[in-house]
Amino acid sequence: WALWIDADERLTDALREELRRRLADGSLEACDAWRIPVDTHVLGRRMTCRELSGRPHLRLFRTRGATFADAAVHEGVTLPPGARIGDLAGPLDHHTMTSWREYLRKVDRYTRLEAGRGSRARAAWHLWVAAPATFWRQYVRRGCVRDGWAGLVWAGTSALGAVLRDARTLA
Repeated sequence: WALWIDADERLTDALREELRRRLADGSLEACDAWRIPVDTHVLGRRMTCRELSGRPHLRLFRTRGATFADAAVHEGVTLPPGARIGDLAGPLDHHTMTSWREYLRKVDRYTRLEAGRGSRARAAWHLWVAAPATFWRQYVRRGCVRDGWAGLVWAGTSALGAVLRDARTLA
């Protein structure tokens, strides 16, 4: 088994206990992989908006036959055909933005990695609609407006990231 967590993620007590219980009673063996809900924290606030609150991610899996999907940023796990996937209840805590300045460096690094992966024509068109569309999607449609200042910063920084990626693709 492999439990994949990022450097800015932590196991919660609830997840730790669930994993111990499932290992002890053998119920972990019921599936080949498990999705774990991820609770994201931005500037110290646990976010409640749709994309950032309890969204499950495939993070626990049998290593036999599993591979990491090739991606410059936000890689994923690819499972063999027919793999059984279950859902755990205990979440991971993801402290993605502890400081805005630090997060801007991360956005800079990620957009440099993502630049050039799409078509220049799409990037040129997308550059003009990316910022307002990304902000609207995050802040209004996904409900970051409920998260106050942290939600506003998240939506704005997401919009900035979309613009930087497209601008760098065109450069």
